[in-house]
Amino acid sequence: MLGSEEVKNANGGYRVLYKKEVGYLKEYLLKAYMLEGYKIFFEENDKYFDLIKDSI
Repeated sequence: MLGSEEVKNANGGYRVLYKKEVGYLKEYLLKAYMLEGYKIFFEENDKYFDLIKDSI
């Protein structure tokens, strides 16, 4: 699907995220990383850090 990205949700299913949503999520995660530090990302799976590592 052009302009979208398929992601796995917590229930194991998949959901389509549009590029605009992905941008908002990456921005949110980057702000959380800057405010809380890397600790919160290493307590979870690396999947969150992988989303924003190119922006750091």
